Amino acid sequence: MLLADLGEQIATGSRSRVFAYGRDAVVKVPIAGVPEGWVRFEGNYTEAVHRAGAPAPKFLGVDELNGREVGVYERISGPSMWERLAERPSEASELGLVLADLHHELFRVPPPLTLPAQQTRLVCKILDASVDNEPVLRPLLERVRFAKPSPVVLCHGDFHPKNILLSERGPIVVDWFDASRGSALIDIARSSLLLCSATGRVGDGFLPGASAKLLNDLEQSYVHRSLELLNASGDVVLSEHDVATWRAVSAAARIAEGIAPAEMLPYCRF
Repeated sequence: MLLADLGEQIATGSRSRVFAYGRDAVVKVPIAGVPEGWVRFEGNYTEAVHRAGAPAPKFLGVDELNGREVGVYERISGPSMWERLAERPSEASELGLVLADLHHELFRVPPPLTLPAQQTRLVCKILDASVDNEPVLRPLLERVRFAKPSPVVLCHGDFHPKNILLSERGPIVVDWFDASRGSALIDIARSSLLLCSATGRVGDGFLPGASAKLLNDLEQSYVHRSLELLNASGDVVLSEHDVATWRAVSAAARIAEGIAPAEMLPYCRF
């Protein structure tokens, strides 16, 4: 594949840039510093969840660009849920309900056995983050290691409105690199963290065009509806305190993902 083969850039993420490739495909090009092998891992996870019945794009294979592997995917036409939300901020609470309902649908998809365990991923990330922050993060590591067993479901690991494309055939969820087999509550807490006004970086950051009010309305609606759905289908009554506890764990993991400790450490207490 040549650079000239790529079309317009249509998306930018923390690990890659996405370019049009012909009429029906896109190419995900990893940014500098992303480890070799990342492209194949994400492709394999996407293919696995697509086959399991999740609303994910088709993985079309791996190619090479400038000596590096790139992933080729089915192109999904339509705006992201975040673009829709930025256009209609007054609908934040309503879209929070839609976000929660879609997330709950993912939890009903049989989790492929080829996905990693959520607990293992969290332990590895917190151990990495603990190198310079061990006293603060030790209780969170113990929380993960000794967590009570819960039903194992399909977890996306990075479920937020920018990763949901509103296509003609319905919402399609993209960016499956962080997918795992694990707890729905923990996956919800991770999304809650990403929607917080500080971590969402109000303005032109992670969620461009966001305001504190928009994110607050979205996050509260999403969490309330998510707990309602979990409690309707489970034997244990969960609360916002449970979400906050696992949000702290997710914040510790974010440090290992390259987010500045100063941004995440305030969230690492419960």
